[in-house]
Amino acid sequence: GGFSGSDPVLDVDGFANWVSEGKIRYVLNQFDRQNSQIGQWVQANCRAITIPGAAAAYRPGDLTDWYDCQPLP
Repeated sequence: GGFSGSDPVLDVDGFANWVSEGKIRYVLNQFDRQNSQIGQWVQANCRAITIPGAAAAYRPGDLTDWYDCQPLP
């Protein structure tokens, strides 16, 4: 959590639990700014998606900013 992602508010296991409970579905990819365990988990377990018109402001035009973490059936 926090601006730099370094506040230990939620660890990777807690994040994974929230995803499995349906509390988190979409994630904005800002993991290239840090070495984040949660970011690594998202990139390994979620699907990169395109949301037209919703590119992150810091990287306009990047179409893979978002991840969909809905578990597959």
